[in-house]
Amino acid sequence: MRTPRRGRERLAPGLLLLLLGFAGAAAWLTRHPEWRGLERAAEWPLVGPLAARFRAAYLPAPSAPPDEPPRWVVVWEEVEPPGSRIPTRRPAPAEAVRLPAPEPLPAPLGESWARPGSGLRERPEATAEIRERLRDWALLAVLERRGEWVAVERGGRRLWLEAAALSAPDERPFGSAPLPVGPGEPAAPAPERLAEARRLLGPAAREMPLGGYLLLTDLPAAGLPPALGATVAALEPAYRERTGLTPVGTAAGVIALFASEEAYRAFQAGEERLAGLPVSGHARGGLVALPAAAGEDETATVLVHELAHLLNRRAIGPALPPWLDEGLAEELAGSARDAAGGLEPGGYGGRLERDERRWTATGGLAALFQAARVLEGDPGPLLPALLEREWTAFVRGPDAPASYALSFLF
Repeated sequence: MRTPRRGRERLAPGLLLLLLGFAGAAAWLTRHPEWRGLERAAEWPLVGPLAARFRAAYLPAPSAPPDEPPRWVVVWEEVEPPGSRIPTRRPAPAEAVRLPAPEPLPAPLGESWARPGSGLRERPEATAEIRERLRDWALLAVLERRGEWVAVERGGRRLWLEAAALSAPDERPFGSAPLPVGPGEPAAPAPERLAEARRLLGPAAREMPLGGYLLLTDLPAAGLPPALGATVAALEPAYRERTGLTPVGTAAGVIALFASEEAYRAFQAGEERLAGLPVSGHARGGLVALPAAAGEDETATVLVHELAHLLNRRAIGPALPPWLDEGLAEELAGSARDAAGGLEPGGYGGRLERDERRWTATGGLAALFQAARVLEGDPGPLLPALLEREWTAFVRGPDAPASYALSFLF
């Protein structure tokens, strides 16, 4: 259908004005490509690509980054001016202005052990506020030495402590001292850690003697492995038979057996040097803590391992190389057990079961198979390093499974 001539004549001036309006708007946009409306149009489904190309063509090219990062980063916020619903941008309030991310820390000069109780400060000044006080020995990366102060890396931050807080080369903890301290009486649990264990066990916790130790557990009576007492009572005689050593004093200490793994993990989080480790139990001083495992054998295996650490300290000393301390504990934990729960050192315990697709090993058999996998490769480079490895590198390093397996065989 054609348009009548008169209608076309009346339409011509309107088209002309419309075209002139488009031309004027386009000219204005070439000078204002940062206009908010054009930025929003770039997000529309149909005209978005055209608007995006227009902005890319007329926005000024980004300047080269300066040699030095800007000191301040200004945070912008959108506001609606009075009487208008069109948002605009303005600098945010002063409290929103922040410094850029901190510069990366320099490469460390080395590592040093810091003593428990050492205070970490923001500045190398005795009057500076203490940001953290170490509760345990800590292996810290040394970044700088400045007179009587040392800068260290702690949690991604650069903090300072007095150089006197670092241990001497012959005073390193966790088994690397040249002359280990001799055997001694069993240590008493730290009161604050014992109180925390009681708190996490809750009001349902029960107390009872177990092979010379005090057992704290929130397991119901029916959930406690029946042969656990016999296994614990047989541990020290088996230790004397296997090692030829007689521990000093008598068995003493506290065992915290958690029914919930979540409660145990909360307790583990209070041990600084164990943070983030997928451990199945631990011993600290005279306190052993572990969660109840899915099977009775596994619970007994973990408990024997941790109690063996207490025996090592009573029979040899607290400053043992980790391969010796962990190896003896693994070997005793993996020993065979008789029907009553008694240990038979020198043999491998555990079970070997098969489902439709694979074999599953537990206890000493699992440790033996793991060691076999290590020996199938080239364990030669691992052996010298194993004997020199510090406790932290032993339990946290990428070779930790191999370290435990080889120590088990030793």
